Amino acid sequence: MLPLTEQHTRTPQKRFNLAENYALLNTNNHSSDEYIPIDEMKPHQDIMQMFRDAKQNNTYLKVQAPMVRYSKLAFRLLCLEYNCDVVYTPMMMADSFSKSQKARDSDFATHVHDKPLVVQFAANNPTDFSLACQYIAPFCDGIDINCGCPQPYVMKENLGAALVTQPQKIFDMVHEANNKFISGTFRPIGVKIRIHPDDDSLEFRKTIDLARQIEKAGASWVTVHGRTHKQRTKNTKVNPDGPKIVKQALQIPVMHNGDVFSLKDANDLASYTGCDGIMSARGLLSNPALFAGFNQVPFECIERYLQISIQVGGIPFQLLHHHVMFMLYSHHQFLSNDIIEFSNCTSVASILDFFEDRGLSISL
Repeated sequence: MLPLTEQHTRTPQKRFNLAENYALLNTNNHSSDEYIPIDEMKPHQDIMQMFRDAKQNNTYLKVQAPMVRYSKLAFRLLCLEYNCDVVYTPMMMADSFSKSQKARDSDFATHVHDKPLVVQFAANNPTDFSLACQYIAPFCDGIDINCGCPQPYVMKENLGAALVTQPQKIFDMVHEANNKFISGTFRPIGVKIRIHPDDDSLEFRKTIDLARQIEKAGASWVTVHGRTHKQRTKNTKVNPDGPKIVKQALQIPVMHNGDVFSLKDANDLASYTGCDGIMSARGLLSNPALFAGFNQVPFECIERYLQISIQVGGIPFQLLHHHVMFMLYSHHQFLSNDIIEFSNCTSVASILDFFEDRGLSISL
C-alpha cells in the first residue's frame, strides 16, 4: 500500500459542481433537452480586465497552454480547479470548423465552469478564420491564432509556425476577424508565435517587427514561445529574452510560454520577463496542480481528473489513459513497475482496480 502524505490531503483551490449539463457547439439550433441556451448557462469573463487586474495587483495570469489532443474539456476543468486563471482548447483547424457541422460537434465541447476559455484555431487566410470566429464567439471568452506549432504536417499546410515569416497574413486574419465582429459578440483575439528563425539571441528584431504588426492589426495580446520552430524542447532550453524584449516593445499584454514546470519557474519567469501571463503546457500535463504550488502531482489531482472525466463524459479511453499516465510519471510514489502495470489497463474499471490494489480507492 502507498501511504498518503500530508500533501495528498490538500484539496483543490476550488471544486466545481459538475452536475450541470455541458453544451456542445449548437449551430444547428437543436431543440433537444441536452442543449442549454449558452447565454443563460455560461456568462462571459473579460480576459482583458483580468490582465489589467493582475497588473494592478503586481502579479500575472497563470495560463494552461493549448495542447493538441490533450487540452480538452475534462483537463481544462481540472486545471481551473488547481489555480489556472485562463484555459485554452487544443488547436482546431479553422477551415474545417467553419465549413463542417460534424467538425464543430466533434472538436469542441464546453461547460458552465469552462471559463475563462480561449479557443485556438490554426488558419492561414482571413475568410476561414473570421468564419470560425463567428461560430465560436458565443461559447468562449477569447480566440487565438496558432502561429507557433512546429509540427511538419502543420507547417506543410502553411499553418502554425510557418506564419512567423508571413506577418501580412497574420495581420489580415486579425484585422478581418475584428471587423466582422458585431456589437455584443466581440471577443478579444490573441496570437501565439515563436521566435523568428532568422533572429539572433540578443536583439530579436524580426520577432519584434512581427509582434508590432500583430499589435497594429488589433490583436489584444501576444504569446511568445522562446524557441524557433527548429529548436526542439528536448534539445534546447527556452530563451526568456525573446518574450522579455517583445514585452518591452508592445503596449498590449504579452505572455511567456515554455519550460514552466513549477510555480517557482512561473514566478521567476514572470519576474525576469515582466510578462503579463505565464503559460505552461508539458508542465501542466504532468502536474496539473503546479500553479497551485504542488511540486509533484498530488494523488487527489489524479483522482479528480478521473471524477471529472467520468462526470462530463465523452472522453475516449485512450486519451484518459494517457492523461493519467503522464501524471503517474510525475507522482513520486509510483515506481516503474507500477507504470508498466498501469500501461496494460484497458478500461476505466481496470484503472480503478489498479489504484484499489494499492490502497488508493477512487471516490466517484
